[in-house]
Amino acid sequence: IMIKPERPMLTVVEGAALFGITENYIQARVLSKTYGVEGALFLDEAKSIKIPDSHIEAHKLYHPHHAKWRVTGIFCPIASKHDTIYTNQVIQRTTTRAHQNDSYVSVTIWCSNEKHPILTPTCQHLASMIIKFDGSDAKDSDLEIEFHFYDTLLRVFAYPKTQPHHKKEVELQYATN
Repeated sequence: IMIKPERPMLTVVEGAALFGITENYIQARVLSKTYGVEGALFLDEAKSIKIPDSHIEAHKLYHPHHAKWRVTGIFCPIASKHDTIYTNQVIQRTTTRAHQNDSYVSVTIWCSNEKHPILTPTCQHLASMIIKFDGSDAKDSDLEIEFHFYDTLLRVFAYPKTQPHHKKEVELQYATN
């Protein structure tokens, strides 16, 4: 994939100057993998998108707040293979914790060679972090996840939306194998 600049000659000069002062200068990259986090679906949703029965049986948990079964191990993409990602680009997603009474939530970061992975057991685990929630109020159940893309690094932040003082970070090199 090629990105064609509006003023190619100026871009060549700018690139040469930046390359001369910055050893690993990269403006954008085309992802070789899909990056995301693990999520869950309610049982009826999992069946409607044809999640294999074997995965459902191995990963279903009862959700007492909704009085329904949930299926974990679902890949939730943040950035997909072949996407063009610019240096310093931030992609943010909001999700909710499964149980209002959970004081801690685990955020797991995954990557895949597939463009559209569905299940995390088929992906490569990159990192995990534990996020602390104060209280069990429904308004405090949103979780912010931010993927910050840099030239050679990927930094992931996660925190309760109403409690940014509990922000956690993990820093990763782009997965290459």
